[in-house]
Amino acid sequence: MINNLRLITVKDIGHLKLMSICARKAKKDLYDLDIITDNFHDLGTLMTFLSEREKRFDSDEAWWLFDLDAPQSPSEDFHLLLAAEPINYEPAHGRLNRSDDLLLIMEPYKSLGAARRSWRRKVFKLMRDNGIEPPSLTPVN
Repeated sequence: MINNLRLITVKDIGHLKLMSICARKAKKDLYDLDIITDNFHDLGTLMTFLSEREKRFDSDEAWWLFDLDAPQSPSEDFHLLLAAEPINYEPAHGRLNRSDDLLLIMEPYKSLGAARRSWRRKVFKLMRDNGIEPPSLTPVN
């Protein structure tokens, strides 16, 4: 808090991105999560934080905090973290599209392909660390 203003933290953004990647499957969410988990908080920490937030705000008054469409939570199913593969962003039916999935990556940052591979490795590690068998990889050809 600065000057009586609450500020959002990188951990808060990570929490919101975890929910977004499962709902809208946008490139920017995957890319942002990969950067956050590379530089600030590991995926396990973010998932723990998400679970704590969901428990803390599990009331009728707070139902709108996570999403109005009541999506499944990645804290309940780690496979949802891979839902953005392949990326196929389309806005929900009947909703205004206030977002653009165009992602222009500047040098020297990693490419979207590198971020996808990195994200997949992190999710597979999270699954293995929690006794969940990751899905098998599909061959390239």
